[in-house]
Amino acid sequence: MQARFLVTVWFSLAFSSLLLSTCQPGDLSDKCSDGVLVEGICWPSECPSRTCPLGFFCREAECVEEACLEVSCGPQEGCAGGRCFPRDCGWRNCPGLGEVCFEEECTPSACVDVQCPQGQLCAAGRCYPQDCQSQTCPGYGEVCVDGSCVGQSCVGVRCPADQLCAEGYCYPANCEQVGCFGEHQVCYLGECVAIPCAGIECQPGLRCANGWCRPLDCQSEDCADPAEVCFEDACIPAECVGVECPADQRCARGDCWPTGCGGAPCGPDEVCYQSACVNWNCVGVECAAGNLCDDGSCLPIQCAQDVDCDDSNVCTDDLCDPVAGCSYAFNELGCDDRDACTMDDACSGGACLGAALDADRDGHVAVACGGTDCDDDLASVNPGAVEGPAGSNVCTDGLDNDCDGRVDAQQPSCGQCQADPDCDDGDACNGLERCVDYACQSGSAPDCDDGQECTDDSCDPAVGCVQQPRPNGTECGARACDGLAWTRSTCQAGSCAGSQVVEDCNDGQSCTNDTCVAASGCGHTNVANGTECGARYCGGLDWRRQTCQAGTCSSSASIQNCNDGNVCTSDACAAAAGCSHGNLPSGTACTSDGNACTNDVCNGSGSCSHPYLGDGASCGGLSAQRCCAGGCVDIRSNTSHCGGCGAACGAGLSCEDVASTGSCNPHPSGTSGRCSNCSSNNQCPGGQICRNVSPYTWRCAPRNVGDCFGGTSFQDISSCPNYCYYP
Repeated sequence: MQARFLVTVWFSLAFSSLLLSTCQPGDLSDKCSDGVLVEGICWPSECPSRTCPLGFFCREAECVEEACLEVSCGPQEGCAGGRCFPRDCGWRNCPGLGEVCFEEECTPSACVDVQCPQGQLCAAGRCYPQDCQSQTCPGYGEVCVDGSCVGQSCVGVRCPADQLCAEGYCYPANCEQVGCFGEHQVCYLGECVAIPCAGIECQPGLRCANGWCRPLDCQSEDCADPAEVCFEDACIPAECVGVECPADQRCARGDCWPTGCGGAPCGPDEVCYQSACVNWNCVGVECAAGNLCDDGSCLPIQCAQDVDCDDSNVCTDDLCDPVAGCSYAFNELGCDDRDACTMDDACSGGACLGAALDADRDGHVAVACGGTDCDDDLASVNPGAVEGPAGSNVCTDGLDNDCDGRVDAQQPSCGQCQADPDCDDGDACNGLERCVDYACQSGSAPDCDDGQECTDDSCDPAVGCVQQPRPNGTECGARACDGLAWTRSTCQAGSCAGSQVVEDCNDGQSCTNDTCVAASGCGHTNVANGTECGARYCGGLDWRRQTCQAGTCSSSASIQNCNDGNVCTSDACAAAAGCSHGNLPSGTACTSDGNACTNDVCNGSGSCSHPYLGDGASCGGLSAQRCCAGGCVDIRSNTSHCGGCGAACGAGLSCEDVASTGSCNPHPSGTSGRCSNCSSNNQCPGGQICRNVSPYTWRCAPRNVGDCFGGTSFQDISSCPNYCYYP
């Protein structure tokens, strides 16, 4: 268990380092981009040594299932998928990390609720093939991952280089005193154990075989070798249970080996191992000198003479003692260690040893044998030799005399130069000379063109490139247009700057279109004839405009006559705004309609109105000329309005001037009239009576003002016909 404890400590340290570099353990956070947020604490989604399945996170170097955080199980139970299961099955225990017994099979907790197709098995929450294409996976719960058979609990586990995974844990690949065989065994509790059997505990009478618990003996035979179990009613090595080998091979130590060596068949329990037929349980067993493996154990060699003790080692004297067995004494004979990179081989301590190869005896070992002597046949060629100075024979002999990889002129001490300053000819105008491979190379002439128009560029051998500014004001660069301003730049202190106006393309003529083109300057084209130009103006009440003709603003045309012909408006012309018409005040006299009974005045809204003056209004030079029923009548003669508006004489009557009764007083001429020639009152207007009293009979006369019409007044005349009149 010590090895497992050390691995766990290593995992914990690595885990702590990872956690500190990502999310701090115990830190409450609502962000956890590189881990899993559990109850406000950010935990890594992977452990340093293993990949956690979906739904798990890493805590204390182990993958913990989120669904089991709040689940409490009994002492012999484990949680998987949020439920409790037995930790061990009835027929064997389940030692794998995170395993529980599910349906009498040891199952990783991430696989309890995973259903895989036939021929596949779950590991780390996913389904994998149970066998690889090139081999059958014989171990209990093994799956094929990347062409190799891996235990379910080891999928995703990463072990250090000198350790292997078994049941989800990393164990040393070798024990301290014993080297375990191949990649099928780990050191468990100080012993080499097959990987599928690490930690497996079987019932009495059973033994672990590739993770299965198998009987120690068969019904038909007892398995004499303690490493055997009964499988399919035959005793076979426990590590070979489930291993399928080709017809010409046999299983030993979990691997398949040939059943014959050099064309000769081996025995029924033998395989060909290291070019010799050996018992299957001697595969991988290494015995000390004087011992041989026999049925899995190392036993002394029995001998009758020295030749029986031949260990094939020229550096030992083989001695036979018929009682004690073989013994071996070291000698100091010459030998051949069959190493081309050694010389002067001799036996020492039972081994054939030689000195490092130095064929030319110059004290330096050949490069081919890991040394530094590039030519071990010439004593003059070695890392200690001197190559140089320039002009000496060693600089022209075509050899790498000091073994530094440089020959003759390539050697600094033989070269024309050592550094760039050695090649400087003092002329800055032919470029910078370089020392390349200890030979001078000419430089390239500098490009003194600084790209500035305002400098004259030249080269001075003493100082190199010289840039002389051109006179200030020298035109430079391309001309440009700034709106309608054609501009140019000029040199100022060696730089092209500023913007001077060459020409203003605005000619001030409204009858031309002005343009500016950077390459050619100003352009002016006439606008179409008749195009309005200049300012509008007023010629009296005539609002006028100017138009372009052949590029000149000259012709004049009327836009609008501001006289609208309305006597009730005040007409005006403004150059900028044009015509305007203001209404004259109400009551302003306007054009007569020819009716003396209307008042011809403006109504204040721009119209000439003709309101009626009203019945009885005077409408002529005589008092008898009065307005009645919309027209001007003479009440002296109008039978419809005789003596007042509305006073109509009966049929056949006439209207006479009151002045016709000359003897009556008053009887002013031109004031009023009365109906005459009546014969009855019915022929008289209103309540007037037909007077038949002399003088002046058969005339209609009012009796009082009530018999008068249209607001007229009553004139009472004694002994004469009365009449009505307008005062």
